[in-house]
Amino acid sequence: MGTRHRGCLRHPSKRYNPGVYEDEMARKAVERGLLTEEQLREARTFAEGGHSVLAVLLDLGYLKPDALLDLAETRPAPAAQAPPRRRRTLLLAVTLAAVTAAITAWAAQRERVVYVRVPAPAAPAPLEAPPMSTAQELQRRGAALLESAERILPDPGTVLTPEVRSLLERALVLLEESVRDTPNRVSLPLARVREHLRLWKSAAETYARLERSDPSNGEALLGWARVALARSDPTLALSLSERACSLPNPRAEAFLLRGRANLALDRRVEARDDLRKAAELDGSLGTRVRSLLDRKPE
Repeated sequence: MGTRHRGCLRHPSKRYNPGVYEDEMARKAVERGLLTEEQLREARTFAEGGHSVLAVLLDLGYLKPDALLDLAETRPAPAAQAPPRRRRTLLLAVTLAAVTAAITAWAAQRERVVYVRVPAPAAPAPLEAPPMSTAQELQRRGAALLESAERILPDPGTVLTPEVRSLLERALVLLEESVRDTPNRVSLPLARVREHLRLWKSAAETYARLERSDPSNGEALLGWARVALARSDPTLALSLSERACSLPNPRAEAFLLRGRANLALDRRVEARDDLRKAAELDGSLGTRVRSLLDRKPE
């Protein structure tokens, strides 16, 4: 039996606690099939903010007040075996809890309070690249064909194979279509395709537009110098290649083109220095440099 201590009823092992008693009542409802474990877990989640578990169950409609009172009246222990005064106290606590729950439910209906489980914030979706325009898609496809062609491109000055020519011609169609609506738009891949197909005039015009839009564009300067040499204009090629050589970290091709331009202008001393510098920067140019140095003046 319990003992009295400063006006409070105590079980032999613990002080009576209405919250513990409510949990026991809710557990009994689960055992009797009046509740499910999921419903009880949901009610306990909502009750973490200081609400009564029984009140939440009533608010959610998972328990009816009559069922709650039936559970209290049939509780076997400690109420059924306790002295009359103690049993009355426990039943009073249950009744107060039921009344509180009913009032809470009534107030919730008036204020339209709804229990909502707030989900954890979802991880931000990865940023997606904006969709490409038609022109950008054509540029991408054309550049991919150009790259495939350049991987199997024969040595400069040799005849294009049918496979390479087919790739370049398909790339040309796509790249020209990509700038059809914007004639002033510059495109390095388009200039390179025109150069590979030996369309010297249109290639020179494209490289010139690239150079005007960015005078320090090394690719434009080198491409325009190559086309100038192909069109027998060594003076222009020399001017362009000299600018390419003056850029920070100049490429070996810049010295190779300046050497070729000097050779065409019969400036063999300057040409030899440029060609040797190109071979120093890029050892793969050694054979080509030697063939240029061994060439006798015309």
